[in-house]
Amino acid sequence: MRFAQCAPLLLVALLVQPAAAQMIELQNAGFETGALDGWERAVPEEQFAVTDEAAHTGGFALRAHGNPEHEYNSFAHLVQSVDVTPIPGARYEIAGWVRGQILPGEGKSARLSVRQVSADDTTIRYDDMPLKPSPDRWDEVRHRFAAVDGAAHFQVYVILSNLTADDVVLLDDIEFTAIDALGEPVTAEPAAFSGGDEVAPAQLREISGGSLLGQVDAVTGLLASLDVLQPERVTLHPYAADGTIIFAQIADREVRFTQMLGEAEGWVTLGPDDGELPLRARVRYSSDDAGITEEVVIEATGEVPSIARLGVRHGFMPDDWERIICGMRPVRAIPAAEETVFTYGVREGDVGPSRLDAWQSVMYPMTVLEGANAWVLVGSECLDDYVTIAPNRTPGYFPSLENNPLGIEEGDSFPFRITWRSFPKSEALLRDVWRSYAEGLFSANPLLSDLLPYEHPGIPRALPPGIEVSAGGFTAHDGALIDASRVPQGANVWYFGWHDWVNERYPTEGSWWCRVGGWGKENAERLRDYLASYRAQGLKCYLYFRQIANLAQRGTVLPEDWFLTGAGGALDLYGGGYTLEASPEMAEEIGYTQIPWGMYDFSNDDFRAHYLQQVRDCMDFYPAAGIGWDMGWRPGNPGIVTVQAETFAWMREHHPERRIISNEATGSPTQWFADCVLVENGMLYGKTVLDYEVSKGFGTQIASIERGHQFRQVAERILAGKSNWPFAAGFEDARRFAAWSMETLALPEDEAARLNELAFRMNVRSGLRSLGLGAQWAYIPDASYGPRPVPERLIGLLTELMAVPPLQESFAVRLDGGTDMEGGLYASAWAAEDRLVACVFNDTDQSRPFTLEIDRAALQRHGCVETLGALQAFSVDWLAEVGEVQPQPITNNRAIGATGEIAPFTLLIYWADAVQ
Repeated sequence: MRFAQCAPLLLVALLVQPAAAQMIELQNAGFETGALDGWERAVPEEQFAVTDEAAHTGGFALRAHGNPEHEYNSFAHLVQSVDVTPIPGARYEIAGWVRGQILPGEGKSARLSVRQVSADDTTIRYDDMPLKPSPDRWDEVRHRFAAVDGAAHFQVYVILSNLTADDVVLLDDIEFTAIDALGEPVTAEPAAFSGGDEVAPAQLREISGGSLLGQVDAVTGLLASLDVLQPERVTLHPYAADGTIIFAQIADREVRFTQMLGEAEGWVTLGPDDGELPLRARVRYSSDDAGITEEVVIEATGEVPSIARLGVRHGFMPDDWERIICGMRPVRAIPAAEETVFTYGVREGDVGPSRLDAWQSVMYPMTVLEGANAWVLVGSECLDDYVTIAPNRTPGYFPSLENNPLGIEEGDSFPFRITWRSFPKSEALLRDVWRSYAEGLFSANPLLSDLLPYEHPGIPRALPPGIEVSAGGFTAHDGALIDASRVPQGANVWYFGWHDWVNERYPTEGSWWCRVGGWGKENAERLRDYLASYRAQGLKCYLYFRQIANLAQRGTVLPEDWFLTGAGGALDLYGGGYTLEASPEMAEEIGYTQIPWGMYDFSNDDFRAHYLQQVRDCMDFYPAAGIGWDMGWRPGNPGIVTVQAETFAWMREHHPERRIISNEATGSPTQWFADCVLVENGMLYGKTVLDYEVSKGFGTQIASIERGHQFRQVAERILAGKSNWPFAAGFEDARRFAAWSMETLALPEDEAARLNELAFRMNVRSGLRSLGLGAQWAYIPDASYGPRPVPERLIGLLTELMAVPPLQESFAVRLDGGTDMEGGLYASAWAAEDRLVACVFNDTDQSRPFTLEIDRAALQRHGCVETLGALQAFSVDWLAEVGEVQPQPITNNRAIGATGEIAPFTLLIYWADAVQ
């Protein structure tokens, strides 16, 4: 087949064939489960429900209405991802049946929409179909659209804008149809890995690095095998004719690069099996004391005018390994034989497929393969790379890297880089692997090059004493002010919402519109004086900063190039086209009724200087305790971490007493330049113990936000027998505990009391578990809805604990001689010269004996081991009840600690103070 000449004819032939429309299955598209099962996200939840009062077919339909009091009423939405990869130019159709009534009013609308999403989860465009329901009949609505370049996946949205409670929309029998084509842009399905040959190739060249030993086939120049040598020899990539494959897939064919064309300067050049394909590949291997690196470059010697998949993959034996851990946030872990796909970086003209969970993003071009006795780090250490990582896309292949260009032009090149590094589990935990990866990172981007590689700070800097809370929970409904009488004494306050929300600036003079307890005007001098008064009362306020931009100012008030443009021209943020409704007074002043959100481009030098100056001016002007970043590392906007690094250094020089808190930064470069990271919404929102684990590699305090209203929402679903929640694992985790707790102690009969009691139990259990995982329980006041208070004794301990550095060194805290996580038991410790605190949490439904050990050498590095008095202890259980505990201390030359037995879902807290 002559690709350069014949491929266009093939594509034309496909497009002129009669359309063969095929239905793409949506989950619960007719709502016949009686719930919102299969729909990922409803915002706000109370505006979307399933009803049996009317249906087009079956027994149920969706019922939606507005609520002008809710902050997202201008963009209330229900979402479901579509299980199909868009083919650029192909046509699709969305359809459904609508009924109801929308009363006349300015700005009101309802629509059924398809969101076309780029690989980095930004919106390329919405294809909207207006819904104009009639009260007395069902009307069918249909809308056709074409997939645009750069679309990696579709999402179906039901969107309401500015409706009232009297505006009702009924929707049923939603259909999504592919008119022209279905499935992946490339349909080739190569055979699974053969499993290896017993006979090695005749001519081999040995390559070794770290605790890895590889063999390179001297005939093909490709890796023939790779073994992990420590702590015992395990084959990662066995000998096989199909072991290492450099490939090009076009339509339903795969062509492999096996023809030796030459060798020069360490590079082997390979031609394709089909000599007519205008591509060639170059490959080379290198090693150092840490590991082995493979570099592959596929180069175009002519045009390939069709969608293609190019890459390299290595056969392995999944049964010999446990799981693949992906460089994402939240961290994704899958069984070793399971398939997934995610794309790191941004490149125009590439499909960039990613299978992301709700609110998930790609952090690094990296994975970790976990075995019984070793970790193997597999990925690129170059943060400039663009790559799709697709383990087991072809079964039995890991690593498997690819690019998915929409077309190939002569001179194009597609580089791939894989570095293997191995770590014995007896010497390293996942946090060490994550940190070691960061310590090897590099970049040619001047925004990043001076920040790399990562350097560990040693003993973490602690924050001032005080629990972590949000100003949003204590609003005074007066500009950006808070009601300090309601804030816990001495709290570290995440001072959300104080800034200029119209211009997205951080002023130090004049007045502006802000939104904390609703829209209000704030003034720089007044805010400065109030912050000083809060400080005098012992509150530590961290001023909130973010990356959001007002798109109404793009190219008008502010330069057009200050705004981030994603793949295909996307300008909105959070994948939702979010807008804020201005108050009438605001609208009259600013000249428009809605503020459309986008994102600033922090890679723009002028904007970055402008933003940095605002941050510094604020720190000089306001008596704040520090900064609260609500933004972080994004491969497509690397200047964000540049700003954070420069601010971190500047603060240490000019305001060394102040601290920096970063939200949703666990394990990422943003954490390197923070003193505390927040795990927002904990496991209920998709995090796992792995997110807490990787964050322990970077020397900061950790605080886990546990929001009370979210536990109430989950409790409502559990009590109603429903399971619609955007984070399935988080819901199952909560339901597991809820079932046990209700069986152990019955809930009250009163409906409201039942809801509060169950929600409170789940809230307390999650907060206590955070401590076991080495994180502060943030937002404790959010649990005030409960039938009893969180114990003051626990709050008092947490208030002091924020000022004690966490003990995060691997194996410094051990359960039963192992690690700090053993079979559902979690342990943690904090240590300073004058105090040691250690926690053990039992996240199982059985009482468990345990032995807790804290390493003496680690304690010495924290300066505390020789001065501590006797160990003391108390417990807090899932009912928020405090128990007295008589410690059973142990001590030896290596460690101090305690033994005991811990009840289900209970936290044991040990402490020792300095001897006076």
